[in-house]
Amino acid sequence: MKRAKAETEKLRELSACEPNELALLLVNGELSWIVDQFGPKSSADHTVLLCRLVLAEGELLDNVLEKRVPLLVQKAIDVSLERLSALLCVIYDYGQSGPIFQYLESVVEIISQKQTLALDDVNFVVRITNHPSGRRYLRQAGFLAQFQSDVYFELLFSYIYKDADVSDSAFKRLCLSSEIYMYRELLELRRSFETFVSVVAKKTVERLYDELELRSSNKEFSVWLEVAQLEPAKSVADIGFSSAEEFLERAQRQHEAQTKCELQQTVDGILARVKQGKSSKYCVPVEKITVQEVLGGLLNDNVRCDAILNTKEQQGFKDWATDGVFYSGKIIPFKVEKEEMRKGGFSRLSVIVDAQYRADLASVKYAIRAGREVRNLKVQFPAWMDQLFSKHESEQSKKRKESNITIIAGPTCSGKSEKVSKLIKSSNDRVLVVARSKKSFDALDVSVGHYVEYDEALANVKKLAASLDTDPEDVYDFQSAYAFYKNVLEPRWMNFSQSPATDYPFGEAEKPLEHYNSILNLFHQLELAHKIKHYPNARYFGQNLTFLTFDEIKENTRLKYDQLFILDASLFSAYEFCTILATNTVSLKSLTVAGNPLVSGTQSLLTLLPSANYLTVLHNIRPELAQFAPGTALETSLEIANPGIKDACQFVTVNTTESPAGNGFQNLEEAEYCALLFIYMALLGYPEKEIAILTAYPEQRVLVNEIIAIKTAKLGINASANVLVATEKNGGKYRYLLISLVRTTSTDIWTNPSISIGAIQLATHGLYVFGQRKTYTKTLFSLLPAAPLRLAATEKYETCTRKVSDTLTNSAVMKSVPQLEKLVSHLASQK
Repeated sequence: MKRAKAETEKLRELSACEPNELALLLVNGELSWIVDQFGPKSSADHTVLLCRLVLAEGELLDNVLEKRVPLLVQKAIDVSLERLSALLCVIYDYGQSGPIFQYLESVVEIISQKQTLALDDVNFVVRITNHPSGRRYLRQAGFLAQFQSDVYFELLFSYIYKDADVSDSAFKRLCLSSEIYMYRELLELRRSFETFVSVVAKKTVERLYDELELRSSNKEFSVWLEVAQLEPAKSVADIGFSSAEEFLERAQRQHEAQTKCELQQTVDGILARVKQGKSSKYCVPVEKITVQEVLGGLLNDNVRCDAILNTKEQQGFKDWATDGVFYSGKIIPFKVEKEEMRKGGFSRLSVIVDAQYRADLASVKYAIRAGREVRNLKVQFPAWMDQLFSKHESEQSKKRKESNITIIAGPTCSGKSEKVSKLIKSSNDRVLVVARSKKSFDALDVSVGHYVEYDEALANVKKLAASLDTDPEDVYDFQSAYAFYKNVLEPRWMNFSQSPATDYPFGEAEKPLEHYNSILNLFHQLELAHKIKHYPNARYFGQNLTFLTFDEIKENTRLKYDQLFILDASLFSAYEFCTILATNTVSLKSLTVAGNPLVSGTQSLLTLLPSANYLTVLHNIRPELAQFAPGTALETSLEIANPGIKDACQFVTVNTTESPAGNGFQNLEEAEYCALLFIYMALLGYPEKEIAILTAYPEQRVLVNEIIAIKTAKLGINASANVLVATEKNGGKYRYLLISLVRTTSTDIWTNPSISIGAIQLATHGLYVFGQRKTYTKTLFSLLPAAPLRLAATEKYETCTRKVSDTLTNSAVMKSVPQLEKLVSHLASQK
């Protein structure tokens, strides 16, 4: 094909254009001649420009080019296109994988010649590993041999070998590496959710949604980020898995960045592409909107609408946003209650819209789709917290931040609770203490005084009102009592304090100040009783002290506090942190977080905040348990042995196999061992609240609870256990922990060091692990001494003085469940 000189010059001019300029020319129809003239004899310049056009637009240009894709791939290889892998990714995503596999050998050879892999190369390799034939070819070609030292090696290894019976070992290598903790290395390699999907079980993936704030890395999600959060998405891989710091920064910026003007500009840009027929996957026409009913009845009520969308161009069923926009020259928030597909390529949605936009609904033309994973949490951060993640903070802001934020980090028994208790006691402000579990509050040395019931406290104030010639019926609740104080008591006291010659206005009193304080105490009691009545799920209350678990925060959204304490900070994500702050940031003066870094997830609040002094001295813990806290020294170890049990910590071998149950597994013999040992300890006088049973699956928890209920009923005793699941966020600590590992055919969740260390860090006085020893030789539990249970029922919890080094007399080895059950039955009969 012979080209004119002017055409060659035009090609060279276009080659210097930016991608967005090329895309604009393409939208305006000014570059259609490139596609029309592209053929076997087109020049290298022509080929490179066409490739750049495909990359700039992000999808193939039209049906004419679609037929020429094999030729485009071949010529891109011939001209050694710099971003060959990126081009092939676009072609693959468009559904044209045939030409890619046709030239796969040549492409892999080109990539193999590189010294290091680029992200484009990694994305391309990941895509072709979606096909068994692609994985098989890469293995046969020895593709990874020259990239063993590359940062992407482990990632690609998990993809290429995932169907070769090595995915479990690959996962072990990643998670047991000394350089990483809780998938940290994977995050550094590539922040992409697909990494985990290929190497972990389905349950683990579901758990990661909660623990690591994972979000889907699909195209719809990246588009929603453009529309709703005004952040241009460079690539799906970069956005699919945001770090905790990025997430918190995004929440921090939302109240500044999400203005109507900026959002309007973004929506206009999307709609401009829609009108050119280029982005219909982002928007669909609205055929009809009909108001069905008005909800509420106030000025700010809502209307429920029936919206019919034309989804003919949509490929398959699409999820529509729970929060998004309709567009009609204005931003119209809407909430989808339900949706259904209709014949002819239409969707019918039941939509809730603010009533103020009712007049605009007739002119709505388009609906913009959004990913359901997005959670918009608006938090107005205090000024001193705004500087928390600033990369260019001044010395003054640093000092202010340091004075407002206190970090207390350390493993179990390192003194965190003592430090928190001192800070709480020294505070005169309103204090809110939040923890993951109520068990965490038990470790605090904070006394909570006795409080008067609400009715009694109100009656006391009424009596006071009657004694001061005020109608007691005017005092009927806390608010009216407060009005009585402000309108009657306080003015009289102010008049007396400013004029000492006047008589004391509240009767005869030798010491007026003390008497007046006793009157004030009546109102303090009523205020406290009112607070407890208003927040019935609170753990404890003092005059200015509130304890709430995280689950109770949502039920107590009107709390006001000056100082915020977060216990179990390692178990809180960035989003949960924002949820707590959303309850009240107006009066917040300081933040104190305390947690255990050994059990911190990659996106936990503890790792998110600035580094702190790490507590390295352990007290009152077994040496066998202290070994699992590296970098610490044991200053005060426990000398008294566990009553009735020879060993303080041990691995008890159980050789039965697990059975599938529901979505998990159960192991009957392990469940019986744990249940019977718990009952045995309860019979010896161990405090039940200090014992926990931990297992791998909710199904095993159900089994353990059932066995305990049956056994205790048969023995005629009352005992209830704290049965926990290892994959859940269990805060606090227990003296004695019994663990049922359940699995014998694999180590499953216990390979994850975060879960295994998190389990061990729950115990201080005793740890008893039940499982098949040979299966867990490469886990942390292998560091525990292996021994059968040796018990002596003659020792009692309250009177035991035996030291760990002493010999346990009159003991018996429990070789089986029936033998342990016989001992428990004998002990119960003596009660």
